[in-house]
Amino acid sequence: MKRSLFILMALIACFATEAQARGIPVGEHQKIAKVATLPDEYKNSDGLHVDLGCMYTVFEIAYIPVWTVEEGEIVCFTEQEKDTYYVIDPETLASIKTDLKVDDLDSLIHIPFWDAYGGKLVVVLIVLLVILYRKGKKRMKREEQTQAVEG
Repeated sequence: MKRSLFILMALIACFATEAQARGIPVGEHQKIAKVATLPDEYKNSDGLHVDLGCMYTVFEIAYIPVWTVEEGEIVCFTEQEKDTYYVIDPETLASIKTDLKVDDLDSLIHIPFWDAYGGKLVVVLIVLLVILYRKGKKRMKREEQTQAVEG
């Protein structure tokens, strides 16, 4: 059982980029988590306020993040357009550091608990439940056989 589950997970990891298995989303997804609110003077070309975010990539199965593919980088994004991000040029980077009073923006990189650990805990829990279920099923079968021999 353990071996077949491991092989299944390895195959999914190797061959699924953005596959759909029976309507269940499987693949890598890029996400942005807000790490700091920038002053109102920071706007994109459309005049929308931008904030500082940590962009990272996770591999998900049925919206459960199994592992983090890319750790993260600091980008600007708008709340209205979560899928759009802006790479920060060196001049803007220096002014953001000054406004936020931070020496290194990489210290702000933070992946939410669910994406960093939560999905892994769910996968481990599912594997443990499957193992316990199979052991219980074997035990019940053994008890039935001993009762049949005794009876």
